[in-house]
Amino acid sequence: ANKVDYIYGEYHSALQNIDTIDISTFRQELNIPEKVTLITQFGNWAKWRGQDTTLDAAYQLKEKGYEFHLLFCGRETDKLTEQVERLNLTEQVTLSPYRRDPERVLKACDIMVNASTSHESFPGSLVNGHAAGLPAIATTMPGSGEIIIEGETGYLIPINNPDSLAHALEQMLNMSSNKLTLMGTKARER
Repeated sequence: ANKVDYIYGEYHSALQNIDTIDISTFRQELNIPEKVTLITQFGNWAKWRGQDTTLDAAYQLKEKGYEFHLLFCGRETDKLTEQVERLNLTEQVTLSPYRRDPERVLKACDIMVNASTSHESFPGSLVNGHAAGLPAIATTMPGSGEIIIEGETGYLIPINNPDSLAHALEQMLNMSSNKLTLMGTKARER
């Protein structure tokens, strides 16, 4: 039993009807600014999920003057509090506990990040993010390349590389809203 992991099917069926999902109060509920690009890394805290890499990339973006907000959703995200404070990212980062409305979270966001370093063969968060119309950036873990089409629905980056993640996020943050939306539309179609 200690050598077998069971991976649950994580596709959220509510995403089939994405246009019916109400997100009108979502940002207010979490005190997230309305007119800023919202990036999410979805999933419970774990060392292998690469949340520390995402925070290091966010620090680089902040230092370059980019406006964005980063939302971590999942169990034990409060373990990131010390790093968020050390990097002086408290105004750019929201740490949300586990939520039972993933479809609202995904619809409210603009970009998805999956910075995992191990333990994933086919990331359900990426499938759900694409189903919600989110372009995504993910590490080159097995399976990520099966979901993301490089340059069309998102970007693949090396594992444990905050510089590459910051660069990919910069590319998306520098896109026109139309181009980012088109990338998300292609992701949803995929």
